[in-house]
Amino acid sequence: MQSPHIDIEQIARIKKLFLLNGTSYSDWAKEHQVNRAILYAVLSGKCRCHRGEAHKIAVLLGLKPQSTALLEEGLGSPPKALGNDLAGVMLKRGTQQA
Repeated sequence: MQSPHIDIEQIARIKKLFLLNGTSYSDWAKEHQVNRAILYAVLSGKCRCHRGEAHKIAVLLGLKPQSTALLEEGLGSPPKALGNDLAGVMLKRGTQQA
């Protein structure tokens, strides 16, 4: 099974949401405990996001679906989901999540 393709339109949508919500990439990376340089690489389209932290970032940003196979095998844990509605989650940053 191939990984879903991450196209420039998806990345542009995410970048626009960061801009509209006034969130810096660095702040988001710190909040989600991911490497800032890898986040920049994902958002610039330089990463294919097939595995590792780049894949995790793509899942958190809603660019790729979360793999349930990893969760079922106990090889991963569910990330702090942003889902496909990054704007909604970013707007709720001040509220505690259950």
